[in-house]
Amino acid sequence: MPRWSADGRQVAFVRRPGNGGAPKPILTQTPDPWSIWIADAATGQGHLVWQSPDTLLGSYPQTEGGANLHWAGNRLVFLAELDNWQHLYSVPRVEERRSRSRRAPSWSKT
Repeated sequence: MPRWSADGRQVAFVRRPGNGGAPKPILTQTPDPWSIWIADAATGQGHLVWQSPDTLLGSYPQTEGGANLHWAGNRLVFLAELDNWQHLYSVPRVEERRSRSRRAPSWSKT
């Protein structure tokens, strides 16, 4: 479910790859990667904020509410199970990350 920022200028959303192509085997577990994006309401331009690893543990959460994506000030909070336990993680919005440096995106448990 998309989430609007408090000022209404941005919308955050989860993006998952399509299910096109050959069907996946029923009995074989396969990764279900996902990412978090922010789009500017005025321009429509979207930017990647966070990308899950392409592993089973990085798969989209299978809990009620999915990623449970929410704004917390200038950060996005979401649910992920990256180490086999459910945790809430937070990432800064794109502008904050750009002003810091060009290093790879980072995340932290909250």
